[in-house]
Amino acid sequence: MKIAERKHPWLAATLSLFLPGLGQVYAGALVSGVAFMAASFALVYGAWHYLFFPSLTLTAFHVYAVLGIAVYLFALVHAWLFTRAVNKWNGFSRLRGRDPWLAAFLSYLIPGLGHLYAGRFVAAVVFFLLWWVLQSLILGLLIWLLPILPIYNVFLAVHAHRKTVGSWDRRQGMKLMIIFALAVLIAFSVLVVIYGGEIAQAYGSKE
Repeated sequence: MKIAERKHPWLAATLSLFLPGLGQVYAGALVSGVAFMAASFALVYGAWHYLFFPSLTLTAFHVYAVLGIAVYLFALVHAWLFTRAVNKWNGFSRLRGRDPWLAAFLSYLIPGLGHLYAGRFVAAVVFFLLWWVLQSLILGLLIWLLPILPIYNVFLAVHAHRKTVGSWDRRQGMKLMIIFALAVLIAFSVLVVIYGGEIAQAYGSKE
């Protein structure tokens, strides 16, 4: 008989920050996870479709955007609530003290906030100011480096998690590395979607 493993609600929420439905898959709700992913991809496709096909009205774009944000937020909250319910069903009590996965979630959401939660005030200020300078430079001058921002946020999430725990757990570290890999993959996928045509055209002109 397989022994149930404690799930981390804030890890599920963090996963849903990257991709709606991923937190549900982690918690064991495969059908719900796939449904959230499919709905998110459909709404994102609809919004992008407006950008490339002007025949659609601006109202249609707003509908896709509002529905996309609603699904995104609902998937995040649902992942957190469902994971808590799974722990309760399996007889796990709530953990006491600071939750390292909450620190990771907060740092990915707002740079430095997880460190502030962990009691690392100086680190919180430094990381937030560094993020502010970085995003100002990228948005103002180097827009093609935009995917660096989510990667930086993931680095902060990993750092905040480790500082909250106080030591590095190998299994937790593997989960964080998987999240980091997903962030890098998503960031570069966005880069290819946005600038893929220009890159292909540049290479075509050289030939």
